Amino acid sequence: MRQKYLEAKSFSLKYKMVFMKINSKIELKMASESIIDDYFQSIHKDVSQDEYRDNLQKKYPTKEMILKRIKDMVGKTASDGTPDFFIYYEDELAGVFEFHPLTNDDYLEVGYWLFAEFRRKNILSEIFPHMIQYVAEHFNKSKIRATTAIDNDPSKRLLEKVGFIKTGKIFEEQVASGIQREFEYMYFLPSVMAQE
Repeated sequence: MRQKYLEAKSFSLKYKMVFMKINSKIELKMASESIIDDYFQSIHKDVSQDEYRDNLQKKYPTKEMILKRIKDMVGKTASDGTPDFFIYYEDELAGVFEFHPLTNDDYLEVGYWLFAEFRRKNILSEIFPHMIQYVAEHFNKSKIRATTAIDNDPSKRLLEKVGFIKTGKIFEEQVASGIQREFEYMYFLPSVMAQE
């Protein structure tokens, strides 16, 4: 199941994109300025009933704002080596798999999302084992952490399916709409073998 991927020796705006082919339909591309048009078009695609896309449309109404966001993503990668990957499904930008900035904790935190029309296609189930392997090979961490909203049953099932364990901790976060959103689950993957 292990896939070969290109490994960047240097993370910078000028370095070529890292690419990871998961299977015949799914591939990951490291955040870079070459993604701007794809990201803009995918955000501003006219699809009904996608609250996440609606929020992104408000947050990034112009290509200039998307360029700033991508430069921030690339800058984080350059500063600590934690990349953000754009998820492509059948050559369409479907979502993002991101690594949060490094901390002194013994875990690396990940986040992920898909546009509504790409959900229920097992995309993240296919990606997660490769990202777990990526962490094991590139970071000296013993765990991977992910959080999910209390009411996000598909995300909870996904994390449990790929081997994460519910810790029972609850987190609250202020979201853009001003509504408190509780995060009921934090998952750890103790089976990740950190490279020493």
